[in-house]
Amino acid sequence: MKYSLNSLSVIIPTYNRPDKLFKTLKRLYPQIVDGVTVTVIDNCSISSCEAYCAKLDSKIEDYINKGKIKFIRNNYNIGVSANLMRTFEICESEWMWLLADDDDIAENAVSFIMNEINLMRNERSIAFIKFSSRGCEAQKGGSFIKSLNSMIGTLATSSVYFNSFIFTSNGVYRVPHFASLIEIGYRSLYTYVPHLMMILYYLDTHKDENMIFLSDKQIVTYVIPEMGYSYGFVAGLGVGAFKNFTFNIPKEVYLKLEGVFAPHNDFKVAIDLFYYARFRSNMYVARRLFSNYYIQIKSARNLIHIVMLKIFMLLFYVPDMFDRMIGILSHISPAIDRHIAEIKKRNHC
Repeated sequence: MKYSLNSLSVIIPTYNRPDKLFKTLKRLYPQIVDGVTVTVIDNCSISSCEAYCAKLDSKIEDYINKGKIKFIRNNYNIGVSANLMRTFEICESEWMWLLADDDDIAENAVSFIMNEINLMRNERSIAFIKFSSRGCEAQKGGSFIKSLNSMIGTLATSSVYFNSFIFTSNGVYRVPHFASLIEIGYRSLYTYVPHLMMILYYLDTHKDENMIFLSDKQIVTYVIPEMGYSYGFVAGLGVGAFKNFTFNIPKEVYLKLEGVFAPHNDFKVAIDLFYYARFRSNMYVARRLFSNYYIQIKSARNLIHIVMLKIFMLLFYVPDMFDRMIGILSHISPAIDRHIAEIKKRNHC
């Protein structure tokens, strides 16, 4: 594919959230300038997101008619990860901002991005510009990541750093550099972070070059969804799943890399899987799911955590006791109570 150099495509995957998408487009369209296009990939929503947005705002309708905002609708719901990967396939610009449909974008976000793109024009090995977020701010003036080992060390700084890198709206991709890695992304759909997997493999194939730029600018603020994702399936059995890394790195670095993908809350994984299986399947399925999680995660846990995981597994054999324990904890901790209420609501308990 021939890419339009020094241009930016803002591509927004969406599904069944036309109200959120509308608010995002309303904040975004005043920032559309020459060299910037906006495309929405609708993952076969129940109703037309394009018609919804055009009906509510004549300016958006005008931009759609002029081709400044484009809509692509999938024939089928292909899943969140596959829809994310579709953005790399359809992008015709050199750079792509992969923007979620519900995050709060800055009024000058596009201007910040274009300025950084211009600064990176002669840095031909740069594949990814990662912008700052709360708790993960870059040093003044920005900095570079030049190796896979350095990237692993950065991800391992804290769960905040890892989450900042998998936060899709936080980064801009130089799409031609990922053309040969699309297969890696699709093979990594089950991880829910195929975009990060491609970045890691890009770093592995390039040595001692400026490959990632950490910008000190902030272009977006993460908005917590009203109904969160399944922590058990997405964070636990998805992001935390086995990765068949083939990188030539020392054992301690390999284990560190595995560890950064490990969820930080085993208890929340257990609760989510427990209620999902109890109300949608049966307790044998719950035990199998959590056993799979234990096998995947134990190499990243210390002895105390391993003992706690085994206790959780035993409690899955006495669901009424597990349920009572959760009820007691809900009364003790408001945070746990919120998590449990959301999990029960999502699983229609």
